Amino acid sequence: MAGAIAAKFGKIQLEIPWELKSKRPKREILLPHADPAKDGRPVRSEVRVSIVKAVAMGRQWLNELVSGQVEDTEALASREQRTKRSVHMLISLAFVAPDIIEALIAGRLPRGIGITRLADLPPSWAKQRKMLGISNRSLRGVEPVSA
Repeated sequence: MAGAIAAKFGKIQLEIPWELKSKRPKREILLPHADPAKDGRPVRSEVRVSIVKAVAMGRQWLNELVSGQVEDTEALASREQRTKRSVHMLISLAFVAPDIIEALIAGRLPRGIGITRLADLPPSWAKQRKMLGISNRSLRGVEPVSA
């Protein structure tokens, strides 16, 4: 049948539109809100795990310093093969408000909060919440602070 059609009309050309798809997954750029407190997406789970590990390490190192197991932060840095600054940064995580750490573990903190941001917080728990743009109510999953 195809031979008869080709003989009657000549050469037949069939065109099928086709596009080679990239083997790489499609990625999108998600722009943040102007107000980070309104970003409803929680901290990514991988980031959350690394922050929790860093907090645990900072608390352990603080206990070692207080108990006298380690002489000073320089000895800790040498033992852990880290810089003194890195050790100080992680120890400061031991002073983050417990409700902020609970919210982090439960996935209720907004994106953009990482180890560096938590390490730079002031000692006052109320000021910590204010600097992060969150309230006690938002930590319990009620609502974010709106400024």
